[in-house]
Amino acid sequence: MNKFTILTVAALAITTLVHAQSDLVVGTTFPLNIQNKNTFNDIFLLHNARYNSGDEVLQWETTHGSFGLRGLRFHTNSGIHFYATSSATSTGVTFTPVTRFFIGNSGNIGIGTIAPADKLHIVGGGINVDNATPSIATGTGASELGRYLRITNATGLATPAGLKAGGLLIADDFNFASPAKNDLVVKGKLAIGGVFPGGNTHAVAVTGTLNASALYINNQLVVSSQWTAAGGTINYPGAVGIGTSLASNPNNYALSVNGKFNASTMHITGAVGIGTTLANNPNNYLLGVNGKIGAKDVHVEKNSGTWPDYVFEPTYQLPGIYQIEAYIKKHKHLEGIPAAGEIAANGYNVSDIDAVLTRKIEELTLYIIQQQKEIDALKARLEQEGK
Repeated sequence: MNKFTILTVAALAITTLVHAQSDLVVGTTFPLNIQNKNTFNDIFLLHNARYNSGDEVLQWETTHGSFGLRGLRFHTNSGIHFYATSSATSTGVTFTPVTRFFIGNSGNIGIGTIAPADKLHIVGGGINVDNATPSIATGTGASELGRYLRITNATGLATPAGLKAGGLLIADDFNFASPAKNDLVVKGKLAIGGVFPGGNTHAVAVTGTLNASALYINNQLVVSSQWTAAGGTINYPGAVGIGTSLASNPNNYALSVNGKFNASTMHITGAVGIGTTLANNPNNYLLGVNGKIGAKDVHVEKNSGTWPDYVFEPTYQLPGIYQIEAYIKKHKHLEGIPAAGEIAANGYNVSDIDAVLTRKIEELTLYIIQQQKEIDALKARLEQEGK
């Protein structure tokens, strides 16, 4: 006995009920058709159980004159169809089912499609996870599976993008990087707090304030707290390189400029070396110059108490000429003037040597005055003796 014969027998059995109850009718173009009205007589329902031996299809339908068709179809060659139409229906109309939900023989599920390309394939809509804590898992259990959640524009892309285990990768190539847990890797540009301006070439654009405990530029750590500003003044406690990275700073330069430097005023509290690093500065020079200095004028300040005007005081003891002669014979230089060897070894202080030379000039002046007095006295004596 085939399936059609079974359905026919069932139909004949139901025919008895049709004659017994006026709200049941048997006899349509389908193997089995049961019609029914509700108690209010305002809704028409048509329940069909169909079997098509050629297509190996078995289906059940529920139709409504106002609200359309709902049904379930079992298809041997494809799978299970859950279908519906929203248009009004009536008795004796041939329906064209529209599959809304489909389970294929392969186990793939389609929503809006009867040809799902994967385990879940949605066409014509999105996914709404309406939950306080929505989540998507790539497996079960408490162990780290190291699996990836891929996001692609098409299933056939050879290099899809996606979310990787523990980290987040934003790229058009899923193999571009493997972020570690809690890491973010972006292949392209990143805009924070706004959009990229026209012609932007920066990898990161931030609209707003950026706060970081540490900032690296060209693999060099820049600590944000080192830069301070007060009014028009900017302070930095470390070394600054202009035109140079100062990656190697054996001389511990505070400021290194590779190029020209222009300033109307410069105030430096430490030592300055021109043509020299001042690495060895036993005399504690504030300015060290290894080379010539050209200047139209040089002003040297000297304490007035050390300037040799005291030579002209009445209490000053002017050295005797023969005393000076004896010193010269012994030391081969004037008293108070550094010897040649000392000058060669240590140089001399300009202001000090100026003071010593001035003292010698003042002493010479006194010697000349004293000598002129002696000459005048001798001339007067000779004139007196010649009379």
